[in-house]
Amino acid sequence: MNAATRRRSTLVLLCLVASGSAIACGSSAERPLLTATGLKFHKPGVSGLPVDVTFRVQNPNPKALDVERFSYEVFVNEHSIGRGFVPEPMVLDAFKDRQVVSRFNINYFSIPGAVKQILDQDQIDAKVRGTFYLRGRLWGRQLPFESTGVIPLRKDADANPSSPPGALSASAPAAGTKAAPSGATASKPAPKPKSTTPTGRR
Repeated sequence: MNAATRRRSTLVLLCLVASGSAIACGSSAERPLLTATGLKFHKPGVSGLPVDVTFRVQNPNPKALDVERFSYEVFVNEHSIGRGFVPEPMVLDAFKDRQVVSRFNINYFSIPGAVKQILDQDQIDAKVRGTFYLRGRLWGRQLPFESTGVIPLRKDADANPSSPPGALSASAPAAGTKAAPSGATASKPAPKPKSTTPTGRR
């Protein structure tokens, strides 16, 4: 093997080492982190109970991440209570985090009673699972995520997670009136006497 051949072999080896180092650096990059920090229940509607979920999205990498959108699903007691998505693109700066709020609906008829009771508490132990859709080729376009933790709950004054939409409560009688006993029917008012016109004498 002459000197020229040895030099070419050395250059090829160096290129392979450099390529391997670049791949290793790319694969060692950390994934973005998503944590649910709060849930807020709103007044029930026809489609279910609207819930605002607040996320904290962190980028632990030295480079910015261009997130096209992400989807998620919320689980309580390993049972899904709803899913949603954030369609707006966002740029996560290096070593920064940001807050994102999204809304989804809870369908009362698809969750068990035990989960409904948990939703009446001030905080719940929940899991959030979903997928980031990224622009670029650092990890590919789809990046799954999962996080578990205790999430504080807030409710509007007329929001009741344990009651289905359209449920009505019995109303109390108006002030100064007495409630009719069960089975009683309202009596009809007495008829007014007929007025007569006196006739003149003949």
